[in-house]
Parts: sequence; structure tokens; C-alpha cells
Amino acid sequence: MGLTRLTGRESSKLEVSSFTHPQSTNIRDDDGDSFSPDYPAQCECLTLLFKILAVFFAWPQLSDPMYSPLLHQSLEILSKSPHSSVSKDIGLVAKGACVYLERFCEHLPLLSCTRPYVTLLVSICTACQSSVAQKRVAKICTQLLKHSWVESTMETTQQRTEALEYLLKYHFEWSVEPLKAVEEMCTKAVPELIGEDGGQGVSSIFPALSSDNFPCFYKNMMITVVSQIKAIPLPTKGAQPSSEVLLDRLQSIHLSANVLHMLVTFVKSFEKRAVLSAALKYGTLYIEALLKFGMPVIDVEFRPHKILTSSQDEVLTLLKTLQKSTRCFQTFCGHSKARDDNPITWVTCVSCSSR
Repeated sequence: MGLTRLTGRESSKLEVSSFTHPQSTNIRDDDGDSFSPDYPAQCECLTLLFKILAVFFAWPQLSDPMYSPLLHQSLEILSKSPHSSVSKDIGLVAKGACVYLERFCEHLPLLSCTRPYVTLLVSICTACQSSVAQKRVAKICTQLLKHSWVESTMETTQQRTEALEYLLKYHFEWSVEPLKAVEEMCTKAVPELIGEDGGQGVSSIFPALSSDNFPCFYKNMMITVVSQIKAIPLPTKGAQPSSEVLLDRLQSIHLSANVLHMLVTFVKSFEKRAVLSAALKYGTLYIEALLKFGMPVIDVEFRPHKILTSSQDEVLTLLKTLQKSTRCFQTFCGHSKARDDNPITWVTCVSCSSR
């Protein structure tokens, strides 16, 4: 039967089913450092397959109740093995599809191939609105960041950077605890780069992280810290949160302040303009978000009549840590003005004018 005779529903099933049982191929040679002669064609085929499926699952009407059977059947094809039973829960089926697609992690030849691959996973999670599948995607992104990628003439530096930013976005954003994920990278992975001779260090925990691409990691870590502060719910009149909820929010703010301070100290270790620019830009956004979303929580916990002295001590520690970061920002701004560094000064002025 030709494709022109198939209905939209039938062609969609054929498109997905043709992807479900690919033959396992070795794209790398036995030494693992070079590619086999046919890897350009394999790389292009994988990329096109991921893009086609991503477009299908990103179809806006796919989340419409009328097309939910089509979505469910398409995910079933990706998720089930020949002898397995299929769940009726769309979230579990989506997780199963992500589990199957996880097999491709070891077969992606280039870092740039991860962008359409993760886009496909994100499209599936968005169509199903499954938080369970999102956590699986975050795990897959973590695995890809722990892979050592070999550069190739088939990809540009911009393509590698864009793919890396995409991986970091969902590695942090969809993890169980985004701030903990940033803290882990700051305390374990980044210190491996500091002190390396020539500044060519590579992390053993996250081999995708190196001194050369550290600005990309740094920017995404700063973005995550700012977004987590903005995620704190604003207080509403007549609805006072419980003490446990307030304490949990306070601890999250404290953790974000600690992570911010670690990120600020990295500016001195990595003397790169991209790192300094990101620190000033997102540092300003963090302070603004803290004043709007975090200060109401701090104000409640630091009232004089409060009996919870441990919370008050935590607030004092938080403010002291935050003061260290703001002093660093002040030093950076003063240094840029003293040296008449217009690009850095412009970043600071734009951040302040956007308030």
C-alpha cells in the first residue's frame, strides 16, 4: 500500500512503528576514539528520525481528547515489547516510551544529535503531561552529560553549544530537586576544573563539562537558581501557610543563596568574560526575584515574636551569605567601571533598567 493511500492516522502509526526496532550498529570503532566510515550517514538518519517523530508528537491537536487514542497507540508502539502488556495509564505508557528511547543514549554519535533526540522526549512528555516521564527525561539528560563526546567536522561549535544548553536545561529543570542538581555540579564537578594546568581540565563526573565550555554550564546553572526563586508562591491575603511549608521555603531560599555564592566565587577561578557577564546579568535577576518572592517568607520567619529561634538563625546565615555575593557583584561592577569596560558595564545597566 502506498503512503498516498494511507489516512493520517495510518501514516502516523507507520511512521512510529518503523522506528521501534532499529538494528544495533557500532558507530564508533573498537578503540572508541574514532568513527566508522559510515557514521555520517548513520548520524543523519538518526537526526532525521528524531526530528520527524518530534514533529509528530509536538502536533498541538495530539493532546486533544479526540486524538487521545492515536497518542496512546503511538506511545504503545514505542513502549511495549512483543510479549509485554500495555497499561491504560497514559503517563506510564509515556514513561515506557522514554525507557525504550533511552536505549539510543549509547548510540548517539555526536553531541549535536542529542538536541533532536531530547526534543523528541520533551515532545512526548508535553503531549502526555506526565511528570513521571519528565523525571525519566531528566535522568536521560544526566546520562548524556556523563558521556565523553568526540568533536567532529560534521558539527559546528554553535551546534554543540546549543545541544549542550538543551541538555542542561532539562537536566536541571526536570530533575527531582533542581537546586540540589546545581549544588552537586558546583561542589563535585566544577572543582575538578579548577587548578588544572593550562585550563584544559575535564570533569570525571560529567565528562561533557570542560574548561572550554564552562561558560555554557555556568549560564544554565545561574538560570536555574533564578527560576527556583521565582517558583516560590507569593503570599495571599487570608491564607497563611503552615510553619512546615514556610520552613521548607526558607530552606530552599537558603540553599539557593549558598549555590549563588559558589557560582559567584567561580568568576575569579574562570577568568572569562562570558562567565562574568552571566554572573552580573543573572545575579541581578536573582536579587530582584529574592526581594519579590523570598523576602515575604524571610519576613514571616524573622518576626520578633517568633519562638522558632532556629529559623531566625537560618535567616541570619542566609543574609550573611547573600551579603558576600552582593559584595562580589559590587566589586565586579566597580572593576568594570574603573577599567572603562563598556560591554560589562552595559550588561549591568541593562539588568538594572529592566526592573
